[in-house]
Amino acid sequence: MALENLKSAFNDLSVNKAVRETARETARVQHNISIDNVVRKELKDIQMRIWGFRSIIGQAQTSIVGWNDQLAVIENPDYDSIING
Repeated sequence: MALENLKSAFNDLSVNKAVRETARETARVQHNISIDNVVRKELKDIQMRIWGFRSIIGQAQTSIVGWNDQLAVIENPDYDSIING
């Protein structure tokens, strides 16, 4: 009978230890998921800023091309002779 009680107590201790370890692991996983969500949000914000900067750069490049085209027309000797008559 004492051996059975000892086995039962040992099994209870093992089960309790396993439950505690599982709870600890679950808490660690939940913490990691929380950290992952924060990092994903920050990454999304950074990606949106990069997209905005690229859009601004693209618009600036388009403007520069337009300005260069206008400058080429103004610097054309034919244009100068037309304007100065």
